[in-house]
Amino acid sequence: MDFIKEIVLLLKNFQPEKIEIIGNNKHSNNKVNLFFQQVKNGKIKTDEEAMAYLYGDSTDRKNYNKLKSRLKEKLINATFFLDTNLTSYTDIQKAYYRCHRNWASTKILFGKSAKESGVILAEKTIKKSIKFEFTEIVINLGRMLRLHFATIEGNKKKFTYYNNLLFKYMPVLQAEIKAEEYYEKLLIHFANSKATKSNLAYEAKKYSEDLDQYKKIKSYNYLFFSHTVRVLRYEIINDHRAVVAECAKALIELRAKPFNLKNQLFGFLLRQFSCYLKLGMYKEAEAVSVECMDTMVEGTVNWFVFNQLYFSLLTYTNNYHLIDQTISQVITHPKLKFQSNKTKETWKIIQAYTIFLFEIGKIESIKNQSTFKIGRYLNELPKFSKDKKGANIHILITQILIALARKQYAFIIDKTMALSRYSSRYLKKDETYRSNCFIQILINLPRGNFYKDSLEFYAKKYIKKLQEAPLSSAKQSSEFEFIPYEVLLGYVLELCRE
Repeated sequence: MDFIKEIVLLLKNFQPEKIEIIGNNKHSNNKVNLFFQQVKNGKIKTDEEAMAYLYGDSTDRKNYNKLKSRLKEKLINATFFLDTNLTSYTDIQKAYYRCHRNWASTKILFGKSAKESGVILAEKTIKKSIKFEFTEIVINLGRMLRLHFATIEGNKKKFTYYNNLLFKYMPVLQAEIKAEEYYEKLLIHFANSKATKSNLAYEAKKYSEDLDQYKKIKSYNYLFFSHTVRVLRYEIINDHRAVVAECAKALIELRAKPFNLKNQLFGFLLRQFSCYLKLGMYKEAEAVSVECMDTMVEGTVNWFVFNQLYFSLLTYTNNYHLIDQTISQVITHPKLKFQSNKTKETWKIIQAYTIFLFEIGKIESIKNQSTFKIGRYLNELPKFSKDKKGANIHILITQILIALARKQYAFIIDKTMALSRYSSRYLKKDETYRSNCFIQILINLPRGNFYKDSLEFYAKKYIKKLQEAPLSSAKQSSEFEFIPYEVLLGYVLELCRE
């Protein structure tokens, strides 16, 4: 009861109706709530639309900025009232939100000198944080409690307990931070490009070996990042079987935890899925894809990434009849617009491939594609300037494929001239080798006057090179070919004149 009494005393002047959260029905007509409701309903999408709706004058920038600031503050406050007990959450997800919320509340209670309540909440939260391996919270709360029992209560027993707890968990946090650092140092090179970085092989190997010093650390956070670093080491050198094996080790250790780490499991399952696709092990890929579906939530980053690879699985296994349903649910999902530019660009490319498959009769219908402006896509290179060896390759290829399906030969002639310059400037015999071979085949379309026999004659060298460099041995990232180039080549030959 003392816990409740102390906090009630702290909140004696508390007026619930004045709490700065959004959605308070009593004030539903004020501008902040109107702003919130119109954004929520999708009727306001830009600052200009908001000013016009709220003030009727798009020039009233000063008052609008004040209102916008108030809405932001209310939205931040509202995050403390989000339901963290949803049935869709795993036990560790529920614990994560509760422990972090309690950590913030504990800081406030100590700051307001409600120390008795603060200690009770801190001790309860630190126990849960130990159980779920939230290392950072254990250390933060441990420091607060150690200080309290040393300076306020003079309790040597509890001081010693929390002091020992800190020394136990500090090496764990150090290992976690080091594994995160190595993970981030490698991932930063891939943030704006899908092309592999073979020059990172030595660095990745060095990081992996350095992490061996922390073999005794078994926190789930350390296991996730350290195994991911080792996976990246093998991904960089295109050792797909080693990636599968390393992921298997990670999955065993993470599944042994007494809580459901579905987000962490998904990362390794997705990599296995990707490698099985590239190795041509489609039954294994299908099996892992089912496991992926069980560990992800619709509309999350993981969900969008998975569906990119699932599109490839459908094309690799000729399950074209399932493509439209998969594409439709992604491109119409309201959370797509909040994804990274790279993700949105990727789905534009997948839409382009889908339209090509529809044009050649592999897909019977394409729903919800009205927002995709095919004319603009064909004539304007979407901005992806930092990815000269990644998404731009697919943009250029799909432009030619769609034009070929529509027999727009003049367009292709103009495009292949630019493509030839692009190829000589950016594409070498490296991670883009298969793409280079396929692009060189497309470049020869005008030279062969779009006849099948002539194309096979003029592009003979590149067709052979493509066949001699199968996808399973390619250096490019495993999700790079949404449809295998050998399959696309077959479609190109079918579309040529006899």
